[in-house]
Formats: sequence, structure tokens, C-alpha cells
Amino acid sequence: MDSVRIRNYRTAVVCLVLLCVLLLTAVIVLCVTLTQERQQLISKNENLTNEREQLTHKNTNLTNEREQLILKNTNLTNERDQLRSELQIVDGWINYQLSFYYMSNETRSWTESRRYCTERGADLIIINNKEENDFVKTMFDKTTVYIGLTDNEVEGRWKWVDGYGVLDSQMDT
Repeated sequence: MDSVRIRNYRTAVVCLVLLCVLLLTAVIVLCVTLTQERQQLISKNENLTNEREQLTHKNTNLTNEREQLILKNTNLTNERDQLRSELQIVDGWINYQLSFYYMSNETRSWTESRRYCTERGADLIIINNKEENDFVKTMFDKTTVYIGLTDNEVEGRWKWVDGYGVLDSQMDT
């Protein structure tokens, strides 16, 4: 019986040793796997931290650039308004909407007036809408004003100096 017990004891010891070896192997594999995953997470965290810092830096740069553009836009708007007001005061120029109008003190014919304008990079008034027509009537009520309307090409067929024909709606104004 002792030999059976010893065999059973040996078998139990061998099984326990095998289980311990398997358990130790499983623990080692799990430790290696967890260490690798931990290193990957640390690496990802470092990458995300770097990316966040870069994005923060870009955000700061874009915010500064935006503020500079706002300031530049404000300065340009102020400069434009200043130039408009100066131009309106100088030499009889009058600003209305996005156009400038000039009233000469000299009396000229329509042709001479057109030549005078074109030599200065301008042209006679082309009235595009009722508001502009009302403005011209109001501003130059008591004076003779030449508008850029001509029938030089075909008598009785009126065209604006830019080559466009007169619309019926323009004739109603």
C-alpha cells in the first residue's frame, strides 16, 4: 500500500508542479501583455498630449491672427471712411452709396463734359435705379446736369455711355 500511496503522492505532486508551471506561465504571459499594453497606452497618452499642445499652440496663433485681422479690418474701414469723407469735401466730389459724383463749376457741352470725365478716369452719370435718380434730382436740383445717356449711334435710340440700352423702368424715373 505504501507504494500505491507513494505513486498517488508523486502523481499529485507532478500534477501540482505542472499546475504551478502552467499558472506561472500564465502569470508571466499576462504580465508581459499588460506591460506592452501599458507602454502602448503611455505612448498614446504622450502622442495625445503632444497633439493637444500643438493644437493649443495653433489655436493661440489663429486667435492672435484673427485679432490682428480684426484690427487691420477696423483700421482699413476707418481709413476708407476717412478717405471718403476727405474726397467728399475736396474739389466738389460727393459720395452716394458706392459711387462718387463730381460737380464742375465750369459750363461745358455734353461732349466736352464727357471728355473731361473720361480724361480723369470717370464718366457721366449712369442712373441705375430710382434712389439714384432721386439723389441726382435732390443734389443738383437747380443746376444743369449731364447724364451719360446718348443717342449718337442711332437717332432716337437711347443708350447709356457704358453701351447698355435704357430699360423701360429707367425711363419711368
